[in-house]
Amino acid sequence: MLEEKDSFSTPICPPEASRIQQPSRKEETLLWGLLPLLAVFLATLFLSSVASAADVPMTLTFRARLDNKKGKPVNGVVLMRFAVYNVESGGAVLWKNDRQVALLNGMFAVLLGVGKPLPSSLLKNDKLFIGVTVEQDTEMFPRTQFQSAPYAWVSRQVVGHITPRSVSIQGYGQVIDHQGRWSGKFLARGSGTPGGTGDKGPLGPPGPQGKRGPQGKRGPKGLDGSGPQGVRGPQGLYGDRGPRGLAGPTGPSGPRGAQGPQGIQGPRGKAPYKTYTCTTSLSSIRSYGTARCPSGTRLGGASCSGSLSMYSTIASCRCRSGTTSCSLRISCCR
Repeated sequence: MLEEKDSFSTPICPPEASRIQQPSRKEETLLWGLLPLLAVFLATLFLSSVASAADVPMTLTFRARLDNKKGKPVNGVVLMRFAVYNVESGGAVLWKNDRQVALLNGMFAVLLGVGKPLPSSLLKNDKLFIGVTVEQDTEMFPRTQFQSAPYAWVSRQVVGHITPRSVSIQGYGQVIDHQGRWSGKFLARGSGTPGGTGDKGPLGPPGPQGKRGPQGKRGPKGLDGSGPQGVRGPQGLYGDRGPRGLAGPTGPSGPRGAQGPQGIQGPRGKAPYKTYTCTTSLSSIRSYGTARCPSGTRLGGASCSGSLSMYSTIASCRCRSGTTSCSLRISCCR
């Protein structure tokens, strides 16, 4: 049970509120005094475990100090939740563990990863932070950022490229020198005599085309290869005449020509045996006009100062080009 009944810290802790602190200067002095003993213990542990080559434990020690709101250290057993994030505030919980933690004068140390392992995938994040929640309080702020030591877990195996100056194997010596060439004494387990030279391997693919070299010097000019022009030969015989080609398509019709002048009126014919009585009439027309004989008569003759057309009872006249009027004379006979 806690000696103090006050509630624990809020996310941002004022001086009088509960808080988690790192060890003080006096406490650091105590820790430095314990380092020689710790070194002896680790050396003994290392010597006893070299032959077994045990895996690196996936655990992390978290040490801090917890005070109540009055600034007094807390004693007793307290429920704490430890959560890992990849951001300083907010974000998703990547790992969490609830632990009953014993405190003495506010000081406590928890080995995280025991009971609930810390996944190695956590260290794929660039930054990691630990958040602490005490009992029913909200998570304390700020979170504690992972430092370099936890990232030593990656030494369990090589990840990515390595850049050594040379490679040596315990019990065998150097196998690759500083120029990257194989220098090992043994090509395989054992000490047999090296075999003969193997067969020549297949021809590899052609390499990329090299850069174009500089242009060489110009060579001397060669002899002129052009000889004199020969005599012109006689003209050959004409070949047979080829067949006549197909007729081409008919061309478009040409423009209409101008109307010719009216011809001279011919002589008057002989009178028929039958005697006709004819009546002459004169009409004035514009550009073009017609004249018709009365019913019961027929056209005996006609004249006009233009282009004349005659039918049995009708005569038509088209005035000459450039004139707007002309006269049409017809003779109707009975």
